[in-house]
Amino acid sequence: MKNNKKLNLIQSISTYAIFGFPLFFVRVNSFLVIIWSILSFLIFIINNPKIEKSAVITFSLLPIYLLGYLISPFFSDNLSGSLFQLEKRIFLLVFPLFFLLAGFSIDENKKKISLICFSISCLLICIIGSIHITNLNGWVNFSEVDSFKNIYREEISNIMSTHPTYLGLSFVFGSFIAVEYAMNYFKNKSDFKFGILLSFISLILIFFTILIAVRIALIALVIISPIYIFMKIKKKKNAIIVGILSLAFFLLLTYFTPSIYSRFEESFKTSLTPPKGKHHNSTNIRVAIYSCCIELLESNWLFGFGGELQNNLNTCLSKFKTEAFKIKDYNTHNQYFHSWLSFGIFGFLIYILIIFSSIYLAIKYKNSLFLVFILLCAIFSLTENILSIQKGVIFFSLFYSFFINNIYQSHIKKYISIQ
Repeated sequence: MKNNKKLNLIQSISTYAIFGFPLFFVRVNSFLVIIWSILSFLIFIINNPKIEKSAVITFSLLPIYLLGYLISPFFSDNLSGSLFQLEKRIFLLVFPLFFLLAGFSIDENKKKISLICFSISCLLICIIGSIHITNLNGWVNFSEVDSFKNIYREEISNIMSTHPTYLGLSFVFGSFIAVEYAMNYFKNKSDFKFGILLSFISLILIFFTILIAVRIALIALVIISPIYIFMKIKKKKNAIIVGILSLAFFLLLTYFTPSIYSRFEESFKTSLTPPKGKHHNSTNIRVAIYSCCIELLESNWLFGFGGELQNNLNTCLSKFKTEAFKIKDYNTHNQYFHSWLSFGIFGFLIYILIIFSSIYLAIKYKNSLFLVFILLCAIFSLTENILSIQKGVIFFSLFYSFFINNIYQSHIKKYISIQ
């Protein structure tokens, strides 16, 4: 690679900045991605690498999925709405493209710093939220917090302009990143103090995940933690013991934390029937949404509804005698349903292919963080449209491209050669 230290340094800083995306607002993230893309393109032009066809194929799955959003405006009566949906998901093209072009410039040290920057950005959100809650004297009423009056969930979400679900997604993954590098430091005995610090960061992020009461995040944490432990601890007996102790600790912490306990209690006490009148919550609302998704699939499972999905979903939901669906529009709250209903069976199969091919690569090449990431996305996709919110799209497309680039460089082959 030709020597251009100043450009490489600026591009590295921009890379670290985009990995801090949970901390920034929508426009800031868009600006940072534009700067990073320009710098990455300049590095590609200067070094003039030859890219193998196999690499192009490997990075093409997300752009192929994006094709559905490119086509849907032509089959929708709401052109502006369809273009807006396309704009939100443009990162599905941007990150794979520029990781393909300039991913060779990201060495092991830059990979580590990038991931740790993500964890630190999550930690800073927790610190900012703590300061704000302290100013409101919010810690005094900790024992009185429930799923309906959760000051921590509401205030942190409002400050960051981010839905609690995506805060939970970031916090859980940030905690795994911190644990991963803490274990590396302990194992190599290179910097014991930094390992302790990262362990502490992981505990803080898990605590705040519980505090903001994101059920799907905690369910994912319980499912993924044993898998991660089995990957990292060679002696399976020790892995089982650690897994059981971790699960017991989590269950006790959940039971004695009113905010999350009341969230799970809501699910257990709510009958799995659509809401009626004013009696609605996050559980029975999803029952109605999923019943409509199945109904819509039965009417058009092959091609889907494209840009008209939301209108068709609204029409179906309007038949329920409740105020819930008059207040605002609800999406499918399931990425698998959304992919199928938007783009037909083709969209669903592409999304499934992205998930399972990533799981296969992560296991084959023993990339534990990649496996944690893709399992998180797969689990969150059961209750959320993670590719409908900007931070969800950035999370998915950035880390997917990052880990695919990492695996391709480290294990499959060096996919570029500098002229």
